[in-house]
Amino acid sequence: MKTIFKIFLTINLIAFLCSITIIKIVETLIVLNQDNSNEMVELQKVSFSPFKKIDKTIIVKQKNRKEVSKFDSTIYKINISEKEDLAIPFKIDTKAGKIYRKIYSGRRINIALIGIDSKIGERFKLADANHIISLLPETRQIEIYSIPRDTKVNFAEEDSLKPKILSRYYSKVGKNEYLRKLAEISELDKVHYWVEVGFSQVIGLLDFFGYRNPSNTLQVLRSRKIFKGGDYQRVYNQANFLKYQLNKNINYYNEQTFKVILNSVLSLLNNNCNSDTLFSCYQSFRSDNFPPSNINIQIKPSFKFKYKDFDFSNDFVLTKLESKVSGSNRNYGLKVYKTLDSILVLAQKDSIKHPILVISKLEKYFEQKAWLQIPETEFRNKIRNRFKGLLSSAYSRKNYNHKLKKLLISFESEENLNNLNQYEKITSK
Repeated sequence: MKTIFKIFLTINLIAFLCSITIIKIVETLIVLNQDNSNEMVELQKVSFSPFKKIDKTIIVKQKNRKEVSKFDSTIYKINISEKEDLAIPFKIDTKAGKIYRKIYSGRRINIALIGIDSKIGERFKLADANHIISLLPETRQIEIYSIPRDTKVNFAEEDSLKPKILSRYYSKVGKNEYLRKLAEISELDKVHYWVEVGFSQVIGLLDFFGYRNPSNTLQVLRSRKIFKGGDYQRVYNQANFLKYQLNKNINYYNEQTFKVILNSVLSLLNNNCNSDTLFSCYQSFRSDNFPPSNINIQIKPSFKFKYKDFDFSNDFVLTKLESKVSGSNRNYGLKVYKTLDSILVLAQKDSIKHPILVISKLEKYFEQKAWLQIPETEFRNKIRNRFKGLLSSAYSRKNYNHKLKKLLISFESEENLNNLNQYEKITSK
């Protein structure tokens, strides 16, 4: 009898506790004023219209009912990519405490362009250049968002003496977090595609686009010390250079040639782009009356400074700027040639018995396309062909078929660009 009575009491106690728990859950969902733990209430489930004025007193509370955090009353704007996103309620960010207002000005495709600062043969990467090219094909607008490399960002750092800046954020937190931060600073909802470009690839592209001294031109685009405004003027110069190239090349090539160039360039660079999507965008922009005013530059975070516009199509302007930086770049191409030649000699010795050692020695240089930093065409081609021969043989012997295919496509793409470059030089005479 006592056992039955105990069971009866236990069942009633459980039922009572369950009812209390349910009531507490309902109360929490209604008033959002306390939590069952010492953790902050999860407000990501609370949505609001981004077009209404938000009360400044939105407060997150803990179980003890003491105020622990207030939201930033500033309403930040965010440019969304799809019209459908206007109907999706915004969520409150409990960490940043920011409130955003959605702006829709047309469908967007946001492409992050990341300029990598990495020495030859090193895999460690700093984000030396940070841009997002936002394409609005419906309105035929292009917006270039450019963020200085020294922009302050928060992240865990073992060495407190090292600066917490965007360039180092990339290597510390990884690409995905970096891209989210890039979009946040640029006031964009997301990054759809990304492209990584290193020194070698930039030099190769500058050579293709007809710059007589690509290495020095790159030094001008990377320089901060020779300009007033430092990092801000530098990032503006880079954006202005991108604007010039976009204006110049949108209508310069026919569609068939542009498609070859697009696919070749993407094969040379580390990226996640969809070439069909980008080509479709190009078709929507291409016309005889695409005005330069349709390309707009925005420096983020905003900085009050009177930026100087340099004409990167003017040889005299470039020569004058290059003269200020060329001293530090003297004989660099020769140094690169000697470095790569010595590495290839060592790899050649391993090629017969140890293909895996060939791969470990050469792969990082291949990923960087390091030979593109050699200005003399004859020496550059010799080095490139030696890389192609040794690496393709090593991949084949180790049955690394995916890597072999990628390598052959990359070299074919470079040859396509070289052939187009030679054709342009011949026809322009």
